[in-house]
Amino acid sequence: MGSTRQGSAAPSSTEPGRLTRIGGAAALLAAGTFFYGIVMFATTFVDYTDPDATPSESVDFLIGH
Repeated sequence: MGSTRQGSAAPSSTEPGRLTRIGGAAALLAAGTFFYGIVMFATTFVDYTDPDATPSESVDFLIGH
């Protein structure tokens, strides 16, 4: 009769629970980065997004910053 190997395998570093936690952390980091970028755009470039600004004023603003 054939012999089968019975025993526990070494723990894998790619277990589903660990990957889920890493993916969740990466998603939170990405969301935080997007939020920070939107806040910076809304506060720093508020003069650039002024609807009454002429194209030359927008270029001057970009050169100055």
